[in-house]
Amino acid sequence: MRTLRTRLVWAFLVETSVFVCFGLVLFLLQVNATNQYKNITDNMVNEYQLTNNASNFIIEYNNYALNSSSTSITSDKAAIETTEKQINKLYSVLDKSISNSDPNTQASYIGLKNTIDTLMNGVNTGVSEYEQGENVAQAAFNEVNQLYGFVATDSGAFLDNSLGHIASIRSQVNRTYKESIIAGIVIFLFVITGSVLYALKFSGKMVRPIEKLTVSAEQISSGDMNTTINPELMNIQDETGRLANAFNVMFSRLKDKLTELNTEKASVEKKVVERTEELKDEKIRLEASIESLNIGFIMTDANSDIITINRAAKDILSSEIISQGA
Repeated sequence: MRTLRTRLVWAFLVETSVFVCFGLVLFLLQVNATNQYKNITDNMVNEYQLTNNASNFIIEYNNYALNSSSTSITSDKAAIETTEKQINKLYSVLDKSISNSDPNTQASYIGLKNTIDTLMNGVNTGVSEYEQGENVAQAAFNEVNQLYGFVATDSGAFLDNSLGHIASIRSQVNRTYKESIIAGIVIFLFVITGSVLYALKFSGKMVRPIEKLTVSAEQISSGDMNTTINPELMNIQDETGRLANAFNVMFSRLKDKLTELNTEKASVEKKVVERTEELKDEKIRLEASIESLNIGFIMTDANSDIITINRAAKDILSSEIISQGA
């Protein structure tokens, strides 16, 4: 049996769950928009780092090829290897993100990647040849520096296409963000309306039986003993149903007591009537007995006023009055 407390707790949990779900939906919408902006920013940073590392790669190679100091050559070679690792690392990140871009951005990225790969191969070849002798490495040096212009051109085309794609994505993200705000407002209004309707329905289910029971109690208090407690109230499986059943039992016992009292009252009234008739009969018999006496009979009260006098007494008194008059 669900008590009123259980029903109230259940209603509270339902309302809380609805608001939590609403908050979770808004949170997810905000997280989605934030992630999209974060992805855009990360892609821009990675793309810029890739083009910047490609330029640095050529500069570091030139420093390596033009320096004669063994110490500088060693540090420049280490810098070249470090930059190459950074470029390969950026490849692994951009390969995934660029796959979701538009065809123009993908094509320009592939072109830039091929140019940078050619550049790295040329640099590695030049480093290997410089370790054998400067005359051998001159051709590789010239080839690498010629590739610098291609890298710059491909980098510009890639960044232009990427920025155009980012601009379109940003407009989509802004539109999605606005739509999420509108959807959030609509959902909020829907949740508030639903909560109010649910609260009204729930309160009606709780208050309506009590109101019916109150009406029955007022009818009984006004003296209407034909009132009956609605069976639906007694079938409710909570405190209201128990109250209705207890009230019905109390009212039934009250009617039984009133019936007993009315029966006793009728019995007493009947006995009073019967006794009154008996007293009347006895009075009549007594008066007849007194009237039939041959001797005079007079009954007075405390003030000597005559209450009862029989015919013989009247005759005696009449004779005395006549003799005194004669």
